[in-house]
Amino acid sequence: MRKKPFDALRLLALVFFVAALGFAAVAWTLGDQFYFRLATEALIYGGLALSVDLLLGRTGLLPLGQALFFGLGAYVSALVLKNWAASFWLAMAVTVLASAVAGLIGGFIAIRSKGVYFALISFGLAQVVSKIVFNTRELGASDGLIGVPSAVVVPGLSSADPAGFFLLTL
Repeated sequence: MRKKPFDALRLLALVFFVAALGFAAVAWTLGDQFYFRLATEALIYGGLALSVDLLLGRTGLLPLGQALFFGLGAYVSALVLKNWAASFWLAMAVTVLASAVAGLIGGFIAIRSKGVYFALISFGLAQVVSKIVFNTRELGASDGLIGVPSAVVVPGLSSADPAGFFLLTL
C-alpha cells in the first residue's frame, strides 16, 4: 500500500501537539505563568512561521510582508474589542474579514510579479501600513493601543489568564 506524501507532516504535527499539551500540563502543575506565556508566544510565532513556509515552500514565493497580516489581525481585533464590543467571536469575524480584504488587495498588486519583486512588493506594502499605523493617533500611534479589554471566549476561559490564553491559542 502506498503512503500519502503528507503522512510525515501529519505525524510531526501530532508530535508537536502532544508536546504542547505535555508542556501545558507541566506548566499547570508548576503554576508558573512564565511557561504559559512562553508557550503561547511560541505557538503564535509558530503560526507566523507556518504562513511563511506555506508561501515559500509550496509556491516558491518569498514573502517579506507577512508582518502586515500579523499586525493587521492584532490591531483589528484590538479595535473591535476596545471600541465595539468585548466579544471574542465578533472580533474574530471582523479580523478574518479585514485580513481577507487586505490579502486580496495585496495579492492583486503583488501576485503578478515574480522572484525578488514579489518579496519587495510584499515588504513595501507592510512598511506602508506600518507607517500609517505608527503615525495615526486614533490607532495609538507609536504607543500602541491602550485599554484593550480581555476577551472571554466561553465562560471560564478568558484571555486575561495566561493558562486560558494558552488554551485559546492552542
